[in-house]
Amino acid sequence: MLFLQYKLKENRKKYKPLRYIIMESKFCKLDRILAPFDKKIERRLRDIKDLFVDKKMVEKLDQNMIIYEVYEMENFDINCALTLLYPGKVGREYFMTKGHYHEKEEGEIYYCIGGEGILLMRTREGEIKHIKLEKGIIAYVPPEHAHRVVNTGNEILSFLAFYSKDAGHDYETIEKEGFGAVVMEGEGKPVIKKVKG
Repeated sequence: MLFLQYKLKENRKKYKPLRYIIMESKFCKLDRILAPFDKKIERRLRDIKDLFVDKKMVEKLDQNMIIYEVYEMENFDINCALTLLYPGKVGREYFMTKGHYHEKEEGEIYYCIGGEGILLMRTREGEIKHIKLEKGIIAYVPPEHAHRVVNTGNEILSFLAFYSKDAGHDYETIEKEGFGAVVMEGEGKPVIKKVKG
């Protein structure tokens, strides 16, 4: 009996921290931004200028201009992030997020809160797919797909993303290979054009 009690005590000590991490609940409020948030990322034009096709036009614009903001809530297993992607264009090309693969090939879910845009996806083989985003749309990004969001409207495009904490972000592959497609204004509406890379 004493041996059993000792073992139970030892097991409680051993697993207590893990149990508390798993059972810890967390919440935040969505009121333009996530609050409280654990991490904030700001991407300015200078940070992503090489992604745009019209290099001359990029240089004419304010390099300090914020293109998008990300507010992230970190959890034990699934992270939640709110992105606010501002409206605008470089020449005829719409403002966009940097775009990335996941280091650990896992899916991601997007929920569009407001605005209009396009979720661009690219497979490792270079196949381009897309989903139109508007308020209320829930979109799934499968594993092994790079993803980038483009704001094609006149207001802030806001969306929530849910993804594994361990997924990681691989931006380098897109920086080296390119995304393979751009979204540009053509005759007053967005047009997806394939480009080299």
